Amino acid sequence: MLPFSWIAAVPMLLAPTPTRAPAYTLDVAAPRSGSANAAGATTVRISARAGYLHIQGRPGITEVRAQGTAHASNNDVLKQVQLVVKRTGDVVEVTVVTPDQSGGGWFTNGFGNNSASLDLTVEVPTTIPLDVEDGSGDTIIRGTGTVKLNDGSGNIDIDGVIGDLSVDDGSGDITARNVRGKVTLTDGSGNVKLSNVGSVISGAMDLAT
Repeated sequence: MLPFSWIAAVPMLLAPTPTRAPAYTLDVAAPRSGSANAAGATTVRISARAGYLHIQGRPGITEVRAQGTAHASNNDVLKQVQLVVKRTGDVVEVTVVTPDQSGGGWFTNGFGNNSASLDLTVEVPTTIPLDVEDGSGDTIIRGTGTVKLNDGSGNIDIDGVIGDLSVDDGSGDITARNVRGKVTLTDGSGNVKLSNVGSVISGAMDLAT
């Protein structure tokens, strides 16, 4: 383990053009939850969409537990925001389903603008690799096994990975520390801070001390 401390400076030309915030809001909410047996599983695959995502490793557990709060602009849309947790073969899948299915959480149904998101917390065994895809919103990962993360937008904060870490990020700041394996990063825009990690492999980004 080498005590690396890196800061990435990404050219401002890569930053996305700011857009005006939608005039509509998320004003109804409801809880969502699910779980699945993870004994003997080889992968936990998490597909989140708009909303906050927190993944927490738990030593000794043998199931994946997910819970969160669905938000929507109205009750009709809220009913369509679902959390599906299931096991298929040796893969445990945690999937957020929203009406738009584009990851952004904003869509039009022909009767005006609507919006939906799901703030999600997932507890996973520390020994099972994670394959995570997140649409938008901040992501926090703590105390897990190997992580592969594909993130659209939002800040990423990772602490304590027993294995390798691979991040492909569109926009937002990345902070990663206490990673035992190699770190592979591909970042569109935002600052990157790494500390107490193994070897670092830079993808489409510039690393500077």
